[in-house]
Amino acid sequence: MDEGVLNDDGWSYTFRSVIVFGKIITLTDKDEKIDRLTYLGDKFFPTHEETVKEINRLIDKTEVFEISIDHISGKIVEEN
Repeated sequence: MDEGVLNDDGWSYTFRSVIVFGKIITLTDKDEKIDRLTYLGDKFFPTHEETVKEINRLIDKTEVFEISIDHISGKIVEEN
């Protein structure tokens, strides 16, 4: 759920919410974890080198999960 947007009335919010239903597994293969984290890290770190540095530093302390999505439910709510 996002933090919402304060409506013009000054006291109610509009926010988005998503619920995902499915099965989740913990990835245990180190190479697979590195592959998934590299893909994600390259989207957010300024350089690939920084991604690799952080993965190498934290790989043994990091859990990586994979979800197989069966159903997604989303909505926009306007609280009044």
